[in-house]
Amino acid sequence: MLSRSQLAEATTSPSFYERGGIPGIDTNARLLAAPIDTATGELIVVVGSSLGDRNDALDGLTALFLIGGPICGAARLARRLSRGGGGAAPGRGDAAAGGGDLGSRPEERLPIPPARDQLRRLGLTLNEMLARIDATLERERRFVDDASHELRTR
Repeated sequence: MLSRSQLAEATTSPSFYERGGIPGIDTNARLLAAPIDTATGELIVVVGSSLGDRNDALDGLTALFLIGGPICGAARLARRLSRGGGGAAPGRGDAAAGGGDLGSRPEERLPIPPARDQLRRLGLTLNEMLARIDATLERERRFVDDASHELRTR
């Protein structure tokens, strides 16, 4: 399963390798080779796991980012414009500008599937990221509001 140089490396410390063509595993696998001391001497133990599930999850995540990234960027731009940041209609203040269709539901999150799998963890992670983005945007809005107030009152 391992070449002579990989075995030599594994005698000094645990080492990871990726390999294909392992009997019983259809996709590439990640192998861990680690030295262990036994009563009869030192052995190298090799364990492996298929990378198929990881690759499927990464493919799904890539698709989500490729599709969701531009959508989130467009929604953020629309939210900024709807607040009066240069694209608001004349005569509309910030309070009236926030009621547009896009960005009017910033608290909306992804539905979380009931199964305890990679998709659930991904959904939870993305929802946490959206909450942090919303909190950051709210802090930015408060800062701009405070700065605008200070500039108007001076």
